[in-house]
Amino acid sequence: MLHYKNRVQQLLLLHPIQILVVFLFCSIVISFAFSVVYDYFGIDAKKDVQDVFQNKLLSKFYLSVILAPIVETFILTIIPFYVLKKLSVTNSYFIVFLLSFIFAIAHTYSIYYIVFAFISGLFFNLFFMIIENKTNLKTAFIYTAIFHSLYNLFAFIMNTI
Repeated sequence: MLHYKNRVQQLLLLHPIQILVVFLFCSIVISFAFSVVYDYFGIDAKKDVQDVFQNKLLSKFYLSVILAPIVETFILTIIPFYVLKKLSVTNSYFIVFLLSFIFAIAHTYSIYYIVFAFISGLFFNLFFMIIENKTNLKTAFIYTAIFHSLYNLFAFIMNTI
């Protein structure tokens, strides 16, 4: 347990951009792991998402890489986080779990995608909490939206090629 606490403390000492890189890398690795599991079991978790985005490539890019990360970070993270803080909820684990659950139920393309969105939400919201703790709410919003955008850019590229 002490080893784990030392790793977390080391992570907290990093600059927010370094934390962003670490979390983005971990998210991409988890994404690949889900992809391998889905392929192994013959699950097409992307089919329903692709049905939603039958529009042109540029529109898909704008929606998934620019607009969605900003709107989702604001609506699914900032607003609930602010409400929880006003209600004096201070348990960080509960906050991260609840925000991730909210993120997951906003992505109801399929049950598999909900599970994947929950795990992605854990990364986004843990990252948000770390940055908010190190800086402030506005900076945490900006960094988390950038993290979400970069992650969606990666997914966009992988789904396009």
